[in-house]
Amino acid sequence: MSKQLKGVIFDKDGTLLEVEQFWHAVYQYAISEFLDTNSDQIIKIFKKIGINETGLSSNSLAVMGSVKEIWLELKALMDVPIRPLAIFEDLVREGVYQFVSLVSLMSPIVPELLNTFKNQGVYLALITTDSRANTEYLLKVFEIYNQFDYIGCGDDPLNPKPAIDHGLAFVDKFQLVTHEMKMVGDSVYDSIFAERLNMGFIEIRNGDDLEKLRNQ
Repeated sequence: MSKQLKGVIFDKDGTLLEVEQFWHAVYQYAISEFLDTNSDQIIKIFKKIGINETGLSSNSLAVMGSVKEIWLELKALMDVPIRPLAIFEDLVREGVYQFVSLVSLMSPIVPELLNTFKNQGVYLALITTDSRANTEYLLKVFEIYNQFDYIGCGDDPLNPKPAIDHGLAFVDKFQLVTHEMKMVGDSVYDSIFAERLNMGFIEIRNGDDLEKLRNQ
């Protein structure tokens, strides 16, 4: 790894954690419980959000969006008032606990990779559109929560990705400069975020890409 590298920002879902089948199950459960509508309309709503029969559509709202963004989309798609965001958040959280067994590390090397960065004195951030409750729960399940010097989530007071608020907060906290940093992610949101912060972007498509990152 480059000796000039001072900070790395990781995305969570699809980067450190393999979650496609997990979120597929969570959102099917939460949306079906949340909306009072017929099955045909539910299927149309799933498709609009990016939930297909077997998984999630690439770069869809279901992949990149926050729980609030999905709730706002449900609100826009329904022709009747829907229940408050807090109720939808609770249902999503129930789904997270119910289907957590569907989550796995993107690669077995994830803990080692993070530890290697830490041992080299690199500051680590995790910035995700997922909620803080879900994020902290999943990071603790896989015992990588304590590796991060900064965690930014979609329901924090700061604007979520692809807005750069969390990136700037991380930079300011540790007096970093963005040309000595990398963003590691898998989505359009992540690449836009990196570009706006003028930092390098490393795209993760599978566990092999994490292996390459370790060997840089």
